[in-house]
Amino acid sequence: MSLDRSSQSYRNSQCTPKPNSHNDADPSGNVDENILEQKEQSEHKIYCTSIWTSPLLILSYFGLYLFEEVRSLVTYFCRHRRSTLTLLTLILSIWVFCKTEGQHQTTVNWVKQQFQWYGYWTVLGVASSVGLGSGLHTFVLFLGPYIAEVTVAAYKCQNNGAMIRNPSSYHLECSPFFIPTSSTSLTLWTIYQCIALETLAWGIGTALGELPPYFMARTVALSGGKNQALTEFETSLTKLPQDRTLKESISFYLYSGMKRLGFFGILVFASIPNPLFDLAGITCGHFLVPFTTFFGATLLGKACIKASIQALIVILTFSHETLTIFLNSLESSFPALHKALSKIILDHTLQFGQSLSNEHGPSQMNYIKIVWNFFLSLMIGYFVISSIESLGLAYMKRQSEKGIERLKKDKKDK
Repeated sequence: MSLDRSSQSYRNSQCTPKPNSHNDADPSGNVDENILEQKEQSEHKIYCTSIWTSPLLILSYFGLYLFEEVRSLVTYFCRHRRSTLTLLTLILSIWVFCKTEGQHQTTVNWVKQQFQWYGYWTVLGVASSVGLGSGLHTFVLFLGPYIAEVTVAAYKCQNNGAMIRNPSSYHLECSPFFIPTSSTSLTLWTIYQCIALETLAWGIGTALGELPPYFMARTVALSGGKNQALTEFETSLTKLPQDRTLKESISFYLYSGMKRLGFFGILVFASIPNPLFDLAGITCGHFLVPFTTFFGATLLGKACIKASIQALIVILTFSHETLTIFLNSLESSFPALHKALSKIILDHTLQFGQSLSNEHGPSQMNYIKIVWNFFLSLMIGYFVISSIESLGLAYMKRQSEKGIERLKKDKKDK
């Protein structure tokens, strides 16, 4: 809390009104200086504006941003009437096919269920990397706990062949009719097979979330402009190595690796946890790297390699052998702590197993679940608020840039 207050006080100290450094007594003035001053004031205003200090202003700009994007989308559909009509016809045909009674309804329901389930994980992956100012860490909040849940259930069954889908939640659970035997065995690979498709869908979503920075930078480059983030990055390249910050140093090595290795450089940086990967999309878009090269390497790295590594780590962490080793080492070092933690772990594992075998039995108040759901609500709320603020400031910046361009145009006309 003290860190938040200190950062907020620092921001407030930086957001004091700036004195006019130019000579107001000269009515003619220097047009270039006036444009520069206008640009500095606009950037300062954007920097000092947040949803906490100016909520109505941010919400109004956010509404204008949505209105402009919807209008652009409608304009695009009107300009491409043939494609729009074909798309609407296809959607209507699929809707009629799904609503028509017949033997195909079994297949339709199965496809619908699959689409909803794996589409859910894909959307969570997009939310994790879409880059609206604060990425929602959906692996830690959603996919990781689900993998842990499947791991515990698999060890209860002692065989992944006994895992069945819950009809309502579609989660993998241990069949209540399965009787474990001593001949059944469980390995890391057999558990991974249970969650491989969910992990792949989430990884595909994270790769799709990296496309907006790429397309935005590509559009700006084709129009002859330059992205602000790329401009700041190019400025950091001129600094000496000892003068660069940690973020600038990581960005430099990321850029150098992609420049030397191309496809394989993007693949390497997409395969490891990297919060600065947005810069890869901006850089590739600005230098017009082919879409197939960028997205192919990103998809392979994030969906097939990075997501799988994270899933395997969770499986190892919550496996029976790992928990046993952890509790044994804890017992030898901290006996008192071991007694409390082992009881918590064993109680919740037992409670989880009982909930699988008797789903409609008497419910018990699960305080950990309540706290966890409250934490999830806070994280999702923060993500939504941060996204609204980022989009509102993006529209505010867009209008400021249009005003600067009008001033430059007026100067040329004069």
